[in-house]
Amino acid sequence: MNSPERGIIKFIDRDSRRIEFDYGGFQLNYPLNAIPESLYNALATLVDGSEEPMQIYGQMVRNSVYKPAVISNEQIKPFGVNAATKIVRLTLTDDEIEKRINEIEGVMLTFQGRPFEDTMSQRIELYKELLIDDNKIDRMRLGVAEMFGLRTYNNLLHDPRCSLAFSWYDSDSGQSLGFQINCLVEIVHQGDPFYRYMRVMRSLFSRRFLDLEHEEYICAYKMFISEVIDKSLASSTGFSH
Repeated sequence: MNSPERGIIKFIDRDSRRIEFDYGGFQLNYPLNAIPESLYNALATLVDGSEEPMQIYGQMVRNSVYKPAVISNEQIKPFGVNAATKIVRLTLTDDEIEKRINEIEGVMLTFQGRPFEDTMSQRIELYKELLIDDNKIDRMRLGVAEMFGLRTYNNLLHDPRCSLAFSWYDSDSGQSLGFQINCLVEIVHQGDPFYRYMRVMRSLFSRRFLDLEHEEYICAYKMFISEVIDKSLASSTGFSH
């Protein structure tokens, strides 16, 4: 778990939409792209609704949109890849996170010592408030808090390339939507404002902490989007989902 990083992101140019990383001494360049609009909207409106707070929470946890499989390049096993389901969130820009992280953590502290159900409306409002302004959201990346620090973590230490496999049912369009999103990952360690932000976003709707075998999450991932492949299921005449 303490292996040195072999693949390191060196440069991100948002204007020309490219990202450069060092892989074992080789400089590799990849395109930088935005989150697909349908995925962005689904994540941003994850807890929208007019139902009671616990009903909204129940609908959210049954929604698969924020729980993609993360496919990383396996370093030592014979089959070449590792798949693990992770909880993915939209992220504020780095400037906005740095400006607001103390305030955000302060709101989370107000939930401590109170029954989970009693704080649900406030948890929902915090999620909505954080994502209400499109201009303050980084459209080029997603965020993940790493809980266990095992195979995905060790794979990404060596090779920051990974794929996210999203699949969910969109009730508005009546379609089963899906994307393969190929990413380059920057590992962010404890204490960094982005890590603190992802810790809040990961624990916001957690009734309890899982048995992490550690006192804290290992790290957080900035998942910069390089390639988007649409894998949605289109309806055919005579058939329905």
